[in-house]
Amino acid sequence: YFQEFQIASQLHSIGKLNEALEHLANSIKLNQNFHASLLLLGVISIKKGKVSEAKPILLRSLELKQDEMAWEHLGIVETYEKNFDKAIACFNKAIEMNPKNADFYYNLGNTLKLSGRINQAKQAYAKAVYLNPDYQDKIQ
Repeated sequence: YFQEFQIASQLHSIGKLNEALEHLANSIKLNQNFHASLLLLGVISIKKGKVSEAKPILLRSLELKQDEMAWEHLGIVETYEKNFDKAIACFNKAIEMNPKNADFYYNLGNTLKLSGRINQAKQAYAKAVYLNPDYQDKIQ
């Protein structure tokens, strides 16, 4: 199962999502309780626009292991579903687990902005830029 996961991860990193899904299916068939395979399946589902399908997969991944990336992606799903308070809680959980990841603050800022909390969004964006100055160009 781990080898299939590693192949899927490499395929994902070069944008071959359909091929990655085939290897993830094999990995999950061999071990349904390997959180990393489920997390990657959730991430790819989001990338392929299947956001509603990603939610139960990410929740299952989190049942198996608390992981900041799973919390972040669950926050992305909740944002798509316009569950802004749930999304904010997810991003805050990710930040609590890894406060040095600029992506978490950037995604939190986006959700705060969408929910109309502009001042809080500005604070989250400032933290993202502080951690990774490249974010300056992404913030409008």
